[in-house]
Amino acid sequence: MHEERFNQVDHDRSRGVGPTISYFYSDDVDGNDVPIKVRINDPTKVNKLRALRNDRTASLAEVGLPEEARLSRVDVTLVNTRNPDDVEVIFISGIHADEVQTSKIYEINTSNTGDMSSLPRAEIIEPNDTAAMLGRRDNLVPIKNEEVDALMAEDALNLVILPKNGQLVNNEKLLGLDVIAEAWTEEERTQFRQAMDILRDGDDKSIDYSYELKLQKLLFTIRDLLNNKDKGEIKQKKINRARRYFNLIKPLLKKINESKNFILARKINLNRQFPVDERSNNFENSRKVLTWPEAKLLVTATADLPNAKYIFSLHEDPENYKDGSDEEPDSYQGFYFYDTHYFFNDDPDRDLVFRLKEELIDALKKEGFHIKNGIDDPNDPDLGLSAENGYINAPIINKDDQMDKVDGTYETAMVALGLKNILKIERAFCFEIPGKISSDRKTLLLSILQEKFILPFLKAKDCFK
Repeated sequence: MHEERFNQVDHDRSRGVGPTISYFYSDDVDGNDVPIKVRINDPTKVNKLRALRNDRTASLAEVGLPEEARLSRVDVTLVNTRNPDDVEVIFISGIHADEVQTSKIYEINTSNTGDMSSLPRAEIIEPNDTAAMLGRRDNLVPIKNEEVDALMAEDALNLVILPKNGQLVNNEKLLGLDVIAEAWTEEERTQFRQAMDILRDGDDKSIDYSYELKLQKLLFTIRDLLNNKDKGEIKQKKINRARRYFNLIKPLLKKINESKNFILARKINLNRQFPVDERSNNFENSRKVLTWPEAKLLVTATADLPNAKYIFSLHEDPENYKDGSDEEPDSYQGFYFYDTHYFFNDDPDRDLVFRLKEELIDALKKEGFHIKNGIDDPNDPDLGLSAENGYINAPIINKDDQMDKVDGTYETAMVALGLKNILKIERAFCFEIPGKISSDRKTLLLSILQEKFILPFLKAKDCFK
């Protein structure tokens, strides 16, 4: 960890990293969750906190945060400024359940290159492993048996086997076999085993969960095989093995739901937890409709950047894998992005966005990247939008200037609050990076994206001050 911290120090210095503002919950005397905000100004503590983002077992006392901040924390880092009022641009990544590499690649390889080195901004960037951290599993959705048939090996990382009549351990985490299989610490593993061992079935007998625990561990094995770091034929063999394993255990997953003691559940995608109350015209009422605690923290953090106008969200689409020049780059697979705003007929940036979009797509095609044409995700009822040459125009209002139904994503919700003049957010771009291309290709894609679209857009909007 010492070397990692040292590297973090050098890298943060090269990027102009300033204070980090942490948002988390603490309990009051009555046991109610109270939102807490702590600003860390000391560069040494900021570097250390940022180096520890993937280690939620570490004590945070040395950086000035209490134990409660280990879980479900939102960190906002100011870059090239120390004043939140200077921020017009927010970069966010890692809030989706299926992030893999993009957030870390952005931060390490592209966020300090070119004119980004002087752009005042706020970053809400969860690195590599944190997006799937166990702390982001407070709410889990049961999976019906008819849904199991549609599951793929790529879903394994989000599947959790839960004992029925779920309960919290230490008033903190929902009891599940995933936390026993991959606990942060041995102490935590012991606590969860103890919680399982005292459970009783309907006949008041202890529950033997050894079989279900093996199945949970196998789900994690499938996840690791899919995400293996090998190359070429060896990499593909492991991926094929993962898919064979998953097809073999599908019938067993159905039996979990049919058992008397366990159910199958899925980790929730945080980026569907942002409903908008169309009747509300003030911030407090808008925040009250949010039920997910971390969503409330994220909206609060955004509101604390009072002059923020633009959001750049870096996401990975885990189903997209095509790459290289062996096929025509136009494809139902490949890169695409959403342009969310509150203009329909009189979009002041229409020509700018169209020109930059064309230049971006041309540059990506020259490098052999596939570009999506067609429906973004026919299996997601909240989506179903059509990409044309990699671009999805997604205004939140219709031709009658009435607000359409907001899909629950952070990006659309923040633009909706901008429309209501609760925030100043005008536009949000959500870039869908093909999740299954190599890390080197993701790095190149992000570099082109920054050079051809992000920076020219921000320069045109006079965000370099």
